[in-house]
Formats: sequence, structure tokens, C-alpha cells
Amino acid sequence: MKRSVPLQPGSPAFYSAALVAAALLYFLILVIPAGLTVGRALASTIANIAPIVIGGLAVRASIRSWVARRRVAVQFGAHIAMAVLFTLFWFWLLMVLLGAINGDSAVLFSVEPFMGLAAAWQLMQGLTIYAVLALLFHYELLRETMTPREPATGETPPQFVRDGDELRPLDPERIVHIAAAGDYAEMHTPSGSHLLRTTLAELETSLGNGFLRIHRSRIVNTNRVARMEPAGGGRMTLHMDNGDSLTTSRAGAKAVRDRVL
Repeated sequence: MKRSVPLQPGSPAFYSAALVAAALLYFLILVIPAGLTVGRALASTIANIAPIVIGGLAVRASIRSWVARRRVAVQFGAHIAMAVLFTLFWFWLLMVLLGAINGDSAVLFSVEPFMGLAAAWQLMQGLTIYAVLALLFHYELLRETMTPREPATGETPPQFVRDGDELRPLDPERIVHIAAAGDYAEMHTPSGSHLLRTTLAELETSLGNGFLRIHRSRIVNTNRVARMEPAGGGRMTLHMDNGDSLTTSRAGAKAVRDRVL
């Protein structure tokens, strides 16, 4: 029996299907309402899709490596800037490719950008495409956080944490730090925070040596510490790679220093 391929964000099958669907939609619009020949419609379709692929790869890399690790306010500003850059890049490259298609040759052509309503429509398309891509890439990160990674041979299998009556997969590599919240525990990851119905003490017993109790209400992933500095009074401030800054207790600072080689 053949196994079906899941069409979920992050999987090659999903993005391949989305790309084919977008290309088909562009092609049909260019052939039927615009009345272009099949050959010209195919070339124009490629001109529309190519900037999306190139810009989309750059946006995905930026979100995964930098944007998702920052505070919400920083992410908001970054997305505004990236949306403008993506839209301008998409419009510019589209105009260049259309100029090449309509020119005398691939190296001898003139670029005549759309003006007025046509330009506004193209720019609106760019902003809309960016918004869809950004949502998909953030959802992809969120799904990775809540889905256990397949362990390689010899690796420890994924752990699970009790969340009320349910069991949820726990991927220690994605955890930046965990805070106590009464009878709950707030787990912070690069893509956001998640409230679990379990205590900090229960989580501490299931985490490995890479985690350290720096305060009675805080556990950190030492692999996620970007840098640390004295905070006065025998305490320390840990700067995490997602942008959060955490202050230890005196006992927590001593535990941190004990880890220093």
C-alpha cells in the first residue's frame, strides 16, 4: 500500500504543490482574459513565479535564522521592512523579466515598468504574497516546535510532557527557557511561548544536563545562552539567543559559574 505524502507547510510536497497551483493560475489568467498565446503566457508565468521563488527563499531564511528569535515588537518592525523590500524586489525583477520576454533578445531589451493602476495592482500583489509567505513560514516553525523530530540512530527518542490529561512532545533543542506560572509552566521557544499544565519541578526532572535552574521560577537551556554578564549583588544576567534577558538568583549565578570551564 502506497503511503500518502502530507501536504503540510515545511514539507517539499506542500511548497511544490503551492508553486504548481500558483503557476497554473497565472497561466490561465494570461491565456484566457489577457488573450496571450500559449508560448507568451508560459514565459510571462515564469516571469511572475521566479521572483516569488527567489524572494520567498530569502524571506524564509531570514525568518528562521533571525526574525523568529526576536521580541514581538522587533518582529513587527522587521516584517514591515521585509514586506517593502520583498514587494519592490518582486516588482523590479518582474519588470526586468517581462522586458526581456518582449525585447528583441535576452540581452537587448528595454524595461518599461507599469504605471498608475497597473503598478498599484502589482505592488498590492507583492504585499499580499509576502503576507501569505510570512504566515506560512511562521506556522512552519510553530509546527516544528510542537512536533517531535525523528531521532537518528543512537539518539535519545523525543520526550513527552504532561499537559493536563494530554501528553505533548517535548523537543529540548527548541526550548530557550521555561518560567514558572503557578501550577503551570510557560515554555519559551524561538517561535513564541506555550503554557503547559505542568509544574517547573516536574519539567526539571525530565530535562537533560543542558538545562540549568537559575532561579526558583526559571530554567534555561544553556545551549541557548548568547552571552552573560554580572548583574550586581552576586547575580548574573543571561542574554538568550531569542533576545530575552534573564537575571539569576545568587544560587543560580553560582550554578552558572560552576559550568564555566
